[in-house]
Amino acid sequence: MTKPNVIFIIIDALRADHLSCYGYLKETSPNIDKLAEGGTLFNSCYSCTTATDSSLTSIFSGRYPVSHGIIDHGPRVGQDEIYALSASGTIFLPEILKHEGYTTIALDWL
Repeated sequence: MTKPNVIFIIIDALRADHLSCYGYLKETSPNIDKLAEGGTLFNSCYSCTTATDSSLTSIFSGRYPVSHGIIDHGPRVGQDEIYALSASGTIFLPEILKHEGYTTIALDWL
């Protein structure tokens, strides 16, 4: 059986109500719209926190910040949080995908 391709797009501070695939009247996102037409578009998504670092850690682990240990954002993420993450045994989506035979890549402006 062929495994489906997975494209996971995360854009910090992008409002869904300004994307054409979510009903915005202006054509603001033609490439994302094409991906949405042939893929799965989620209508109800919620963040468990407002801080990017802890939120992304939750997205890729399926765990709440208090469980994985990353609470803060950016330079406020201290060694104690990194140690807590390491000690938590958190497994991330790319690790799961690799175990299932996928090749993963991340692109980030940082």
